Amino acid sequence: MKHHRKTAVLVGALFLTATVSGLIVVAAWGPVLDTSDPLGQVTGSADQVRIGAFFEIVMGLAVASIALAMYPVLRLHDETMALGYVVARAVEGAFIIVPALTMLSLSTLAQEQVGPDAAADPATIATGVAIFAIGDWAGYAAVAIVFCLGAIMFYTALYQARLVPRWLSGWGLLGAIVYLPASALAIAGRDDLATITNVPLALNEIVLAIWLIARGFEDGRIPDGDTVSAARV
Repeated sequence: MKHHRKTAVLVGALFLTATVSGLIVVAAWGPVLDTSDPLGQVTGSADQVRIGAFFEIVMGLAVASIALAMYPVLRLHDETMALGYVVARAVEGAFIIVPALTMLSLSTLAQEQVGPDAAADPATIATGVAIFAIGDWAGYAAVAIVFCLGAIMFYTALYQARLVPRWLSGWGLLGAIVYLPASALAIAGRDDLATITNVPLALNEIVLAIWLIARGFEDGRIPDGDTVSAARV
């Protein structure tokens, strides 16, 4: 039980790390993300780009680590669901890191330009927009799909196993379902609505993180590993 308590604290800390990192990324990249000329915006903002890229990578590693930390607990209830969650989070983490690489590439491209009119060159701007688009779709539309699938598996497992109060896991499951249309909304150019659909799940993750750190899992709901192994035999 002591081991499961440490796992709960670790998972809660990882959720908070991912959330805080995401907020820092938004603050660092905000001016660049909201423009038709990202290369021009990146010019002279190398430090902001690097800070955002660093925390984007931290966020990607954090979300993947959540599933790895949860696997030993979730597998005691549903090994298939636990493994699926690990795979989904690993793919999500990889997608999250892509924007960091594209933003660093934009920064490098901007630094390589020579002359005051270089950033205004149509070919240069088109290259910057293309690089930016790769990171934008990987970090938003693609992640929304993979993230929701992983979240649905995670909260379904939590709900069935009652590792946390059912109102909390049910809230997360509902939030994941609400967030599912985000990719379609992003493709339709409605980023504002896509962002709104993420609010219920984002709030839930913060509450869940605090709950896990303060209260941990419902240990009585976690079966003994030896008992589970024997039952499978």
